[in-house]
Amino acid sequence: MKAFTIEEAVGWITATGLAADPVARRVSLADSTGYVFTVRWPKILPYQVPYFAALFLPGNPEAIDDCLFWISDNGATASMDFELAYKMMGMLRASHAEDRPLLESPAYLLGRTDSVDARLLLTMAVLFCWDAYVVPQHGRYFIWIDDDEAADVWCKNQDDFEGLVKKFTKLGIVPEVAPSN
Repeated sequence: MKAFTIEEAVGWITATGLAADPVARRVSLADSTGYVFTVRWPKILPYQVPYFAALFLPGNPEAIDDCLFWISDNGATASMDFELAYKMMGMLRASHAEDRPLLESPAYLLGRTDSVDARLLLTMAVLFCWDAYVVPQHGRYFIWIDDDEAADVWCKNQDDFEGLVKKFTKLGIVPEVAPSN
């Protein structure tokens, strides 16, 4: 796991063929075409949250594909949430010798050897209602985790769209499909 500044994150995302805005901290498809669906958080037990959160990672949860995880807002709604999340992030960052402030380096490049850290970050995003992006290196899709207990999955092509819808549906999670552009 390597922490990135906003500028480094934008550069990495742009290199995938997607667009990124450093001021608004937004990722988007490079053009207005594409396919999108929304996954709402299901009613699950606390021990199920890490398994659910791992669904948003590209590849196999035990050996993820290279991706960028970018926290665009911490979304914490209460002081206890913020304190817990901040402490957990500090411990994770320290374990990777990252000593810059969180606001200075809010993105994380993750690869096959970072699967546990990736699952931890996604679990925290779901639990603490962060606004965050998961951007696979292939750039064919990205995931926007929203602080409103939902995630939007934006795909460039129909094959990825159908495959990802199937991935969630197979586990009993019914994605909300938006009309195509």
